[in-house]
Amino acid sequence: MNEMMDMFETLAQDPEFMEMITLVGAVALIGVLFSALVSLVLYIFRSAGIHSIAKRRGIPHAWLAWIPIAHYWTVGSIADQYRQKVYNKPAWNRVIMLVLAIVLEVVSLVVLGIIFAGVAEAFAGAMDGDMESLAYALTMAGGSGGMLDSVRSLLNLALVVFWHISLYNLYSSCCPKNNVTFLVLGIIFPVAVPFFLFFNRKKDEGMVIPSQEGEIPPMDYPMEYL
Repeated sequence: MNEMMDMFETLAQDPEFMEMITLVGAVALIGVLFSALVSLVLYIFRSAGIHSIAKRRGIPHAWLAWIPIAHYWTVGSIADQYRQKVYNKPAWNRVIMLVLAIVLEVVSLVVLGIIFAGVAEAFAGAMDGDMESLAYALTMAGGSGGMLDSVRSLLNLALVVFWHISLYNLYSSCCPKNNVTFLVLGIIFPVAVPFFLFFNRKKDEGMVIPSQEGEIPPMDYPMEYL
């Protein structure tokens, strides 16, 4: 441990090494800021598109489109409304996606907690020079996190499937002649989905039962579903 600390002190006194560290840190910071900016733009386009469609069609609580996780409920509601009005078939995409998203987030937090606890225990063992405890902590953290990570992968797969089913119904309600194109391009290039949603926010070409005012009547939600 002392040898490692001495090595770090030696490197810290090396101007070239510190210059390299500074450069790497600056590049990493620029990358993080750029990623955050792109994520913000995609979030705004996605939320604005979903909210506009839901509000115009009378979907209850359309503002949920702006809330992460809750936006699954809004997209599912739009898809379910389309299935009910056009095909007269009940659908439960909104409920299924919301439950999957919540459970997925809980499992993800548990996995992170287990891994963090294992790393903290391993670090404490390394500081004390107990290599056996270090190996045991890392093994337990990796094993527990790995099992739950498999569950998380299955939940994520199920959520992705229902998400794309809902998107297909949403595209069908907006622009049925291009629904498959939007869906396939969105699967290949997920970054394009927010722009597709925003682009279709004022279209109702697939809704075949407009009201006299030219708008889509609100969906008749049973109270127990809200």
